[in-house]
Amino acid sequence: MALRSKEKSIAGLAIAGLLLVGLSQPAALAQSHTYEVRHQHWRKGATGTLVISVSGISFDEHGKAKKTHSRSWRYDEIEQLTISPTELRVLTYEDSKWEPGRDREYVFDHLPQGLASDAFPFWTGKLDQRLIAAVPAPQSDAQWKGTAKLDHGLKGAVGSLTLGNDWIVFDAGKLDGSRSWRLTDIDNISRTGPLDLTVTTAEKSGWLRGGMRQFHFQLQQSLPEEKYNTLWREINRSRGLTFLDERQR
Repeated sequence: MALRSKEKSIAGLAIAGLLLVGLSQPAALAQSHTYEVRHQHWRKGATGTLVISVSGISFDEHGKAKKTHSRSWRYDEIEQLTISPTELRVLTYEDSKWEPGRDREYVFDHLPQGLASDAFPFWTGKLDQRLIAAVPAPQSDAQWKGTAKLDHGLKGAVGSLTLGNDWIVFDAGKLDGSRSWRLTDIDNISRTGPLDLTVTTAEKSGWLRGGMRQFHFQLQQSLPEEKYNTLWREINRSRGLTFLDERQR
């Protein structure tokens, strides 16, 4: 009887193991997302299949330009990845053939409604400051929240600015211009007063391959000095700066 019980236990463990293997396969497949999008060309564009996986991104273009416009990138081959509700921009290390001094960028539009919300949290674990989140990250740890205007040259966007323990999030609502930054990806913050805040990042913009980009906010509610100082110290601490009072502890 003892031998039969032991055999049943072993058989039960074997079946449980097979069930776990079977359950793990859908979980692994869930790490891959497939979408139909459009790749922008010089004139109009062409649709294709975009696949986002744990190893990288691939695009299989439909139609006559399939061989010349289909691409795949590992995450370490991407110089900058920008995701917004309407566009996905993949900046690569390739030299642009038609624009000397500029790296080649692939732009995809006609994005399905769920792409940005699905892919953004997935990419935060794959990319560092190379991920440009032009979407508002969900926030549950707000240390300060207020209404702000993000200056865009001659124009601007009014939205909600949230300062959290790990993120700074600007939600422009239905307008383009939202941004989410992990504190570890911010180069610096500065201000000229309680109604002013500038966030400096390594986001690439325009023709230059290097450089920094600044985002200037006009605040409609005062940002207390202690809140600003705490945020400034946290950002610089993540960059390796040690403060005198911390050394004395």
